[in-house]
Amino acid sequence: MAPRGAYVVSGLSGDAARRGEPAEGHHGGARKQSMFEPAILRRAVGDAIRKLNVEEKLTVFLVEQNAYHALKLAHRGYVIVNGRITLSGGGRELLEMPEVKAAYLEGGRH
Repeated sequence: MAPRGAYVVSGLSGDAARRGEPAEGHHGGARKQSMFEPAILRRAVGDAIRKLNVEEKLTVFLVEQNAYHALKLAHRGYVIVNGRITLSGGGRELLEMPEVKAAYLEGGRH
């Protein structure tokens, strides 16, 4: 069984990670940072996935709610709706598709 901290970090969805953020503020003049801040967590996960893929030569199957960051990282992506693959292609290619932008990338604002 994984240590409790590892389980919590890896098991958080984007919304849960945001809820885990500390309140904004300053303590003793320095801003407090948490491992649960989305940017820090996203960067750490992205770096770990790249390392596994490039250095260890492992294929990584990533299921992620944040389509933008997942597709930026992916060599290949699949859009699955109700258990069926509805779109597939290179990660960057999918990011450019109008239907992906509209449905998964904040209505195309990303």
